[in-house]
Amino acid sequence: MQAEADITYPAAHTLELHLRPVADTAPDPQRSEHGFRVYGGMLPPGGASLEAAASPKRELMHAPASGDELPHSHFTRRKRERMDFAQEESGKTIYFCVRYENAKGQPGPWGPIFSAVIP
Repeated sequence: MQAEADITYPAAHTLELHLRPVADTAPDPQRSEHGFRVYGGMLPPGGASLEAAASPKRELMHAPASGDELPHSHFTRRKRERMDFAQEESGKTIYFCVRYENAKGQPGPWGPIFSAVIP
């Protein structure tokens, strides 16, 4: 089963992901044992410099082609994830990819990559 998310903009410098299964997929009878692994990466206008790509923020140098290229991830069991960003990150594009993960840490298939511009 694949996962994806819709994005809303509840406040300045804030995004909220509404996590859900990909449309038209059969429900998983074991879904109560799953959570979501949310992968993300930020792309500044024009791409990151080598210095910014090697920094702790690990900004992207180009748009990712797959979830494997996204440098950050976190696990959640919630259906909504709110993310607050610093003011200087406004205008940058953030890319996400979501996949289900079971209690043993075994991931499911990659969902589609989607993006938003940080307000």
